[in-house]
Amino acid sequence: NGPNGDMQVISLHGKSKQEFMRGNGNTMISIGDTVKVSYIGYLADGTVFDSTEIHGGRLLEFEVGSGQMIPGFDLAVSQMEVGESRIVSIPCDMAYGEYRNELIETVPCLSFPHWEDLPVGEYVVLNTSEGPFRMKILKIQDGLVHVDRNHELAGKDISFDITVVEAEKPLSAVEQERHGSGCACGCDVLREQIDGDRGRKAECDCEHD
Repeated sequence: NGPNGDMQVISLHGKSKQEFMRGNGNTMISIGDTVKVSYIGYLADGTVFDSTEIHGGRLLEFEVGSGQMIPGFDLAVSQMEVGESRIVSIPCDMAYGEYRNELIETVPCLSFPHWEDLPVGEYVVLNTSEGPFRMKILKIQDGLVHVDRNHELAGKDISFDITVVEAEKPLSAVEQERHGSGCACGCDVLREQIDGDRGRKAECDCEHD
């Protein structure tokens, strides 16, 4: 039936791709945080194309702003807080891109091992010197394989029902040190100071400027 309910619905149509790179300093999630989210992805007609449930309930984990996710998903999560749920409408240019006719190509049959077994109308992965390419086999004719290298969701506006379950801030340079106990550089002292500051902030309920 598609996204519904009382959750906040956010549209990213008309937003700049660069906006998510700035993040939002007023929210709990920031660029560089590692988050775990549950999600349901919908096509415009309400069809579910992907979800946490489809992957056995395993939460999706990624670093916000690292380019691991499509821009619209990154932008949405960068403006959320742990425990928050949103339904986000993402235009195709912030999802899997516009459909590009120039990505319909012909490849010699001999470029494919066992080309005669290629499933016409389905997607396959071809390993090349430039890396793996996923493509749809359109037809096989006159010694050539006609392929479409567009993502199957290219040109489509999509929506996600997203819930942020966990978020972890990146470690500081000091926290990343792995020196032995009592080393001469003093990193253990700084580490103790950082831990002490965090403990005091956690215990303080008052508001600060």
